[in-house]
Amino acid sequence: MYRVAIVEDENEAVEAIEKCLVRYSSDEGIYFDVMVYDTGLKFLDAYSPAFDIVFMDIEMPDIDGIKTAEKLRQMDSCVGLVFITNLARYAIKGYEYDALDYILKPLSYPAFKLKLDRIFQRIKKNDKKIIITTRTGQNAVGINSIYYVEVSGHNLIYHTETGDYSEYGTLKEVLKKLPETQFMKCNNCYLVNLGHVRGYDGSVLTVGDYKIEISRSRKKDFISAYNAYRMAGGSDDYR
Repeated sequence: MYRVAIVEDENEAVEAIEKCLVRYSSDEGIYFDVMVYDTGLKFLDAYSPAFDIVFMDIEMPDIDGIKTAEKLRQMDSCVGLVFITNLARYAIKGYEYDALDYILKPLSYPAFKLKLDRIFQRIKKNDKKIIITTRTGQNAVGINSIYYVEVSGHNLIYHTETGDYSEYGTLKEVLKKLPETQFMKCNNCYLVNLGHVRGYDGSVLTVGDYKIEISRSRKKDFISAYNAYRMAGGSDDYR
């Protein structure tokens, strides 16, 4: 079951998308749970990072689809975004917000199916995401985008490609959410994504552009796990 949001103010367009999804579901055996929002503001106000695909109209009365997409990406860097538009040139700017594709109005099922086939190929390639609950709300962050997780007092700080996120919790709780073959503690304060490890020099580990200390007691096991991860094809960044 895939959760889909349709952000569109024209009823005719909403009905066309829904009909295409129903037909696609019948053809491909893929099922959808669909929510409809007739304005960008209503969509953003109600948003929680649980959708797999968002179909976004570009021309809307309150804030347009581009501005809505900009605010969406501040909350969710992972959700599949597809623009709906009358003219292809309006959708080009949408790629700045990592749109998967665009679909032209009026919708035709053959064109829709072709686009959706490509979209699902990309979605399946994308990494899984973790929900981080900060003081300002929930944020969906791709697991592969996490450099490392730091514990500071009773707070967890996720250092990621899209910025830092902080939530209340413990490393023990995070370890239950993240793949154990990809994440490992290098000391009591840091849980490192092996896929972002660039190398090490003595007791200093390079993770992305960060420098992190490896404790003496954990160094042997950490380096062994990292080499095993590389051998399994998890990373080719080591140098």
